[in-house]
Amino acid sequence: MSVPAIAQEPSVDLPPLEGRFSILAHQECAPFEGVLFNIDATASLLTLPNYYKKQCNINTTFLLNEQKAQYDLEVEKLNIRLDVLGQEYASTIEQKDLEIITLQETLKKNSQKNPWVWAIVGGVIGAGVTVAIVETVGD
Repeated sequence: MSVPAIAQEPSVDLPPLEGRFSILAHQECAPFEGVLFNIDATASLLTLPNYYKKQCNINTTFLLNEQKAQYDLEVEKLNIRLDVLGQEYASTIEQKDLEIITLQETLKKNSQKNPWVWAIVGGVIGAGVTVAIVETVGD
């Protein structure tokens, strides 16, 4: 079953790309030249721009959220790495400080207990070497 449509010449020229539609009853003449759509097709055509706009917004929001999640994950991984490196640095500094303290204690233990005795011995040896040099040079 088909519905006949009767068209007539338009009385007013429309600017290009300006669309119009009209709902016609059975056997009613169209007010302009064009293609006739039924109510469902017209409704579909009228809602398509809004549908595609919403679909684009949904896809854009999804992709942006996915990208944000990836960047958040990358930042979190870098923050964890920074924390681990900070702990490793603090541990290394602590080990070096303990090593310095241990070496200082070892040096104190190995140093001579009577420095005045060594000063006297050093003075006597120094005087003896000086006298020996003067005697050797003087001959």
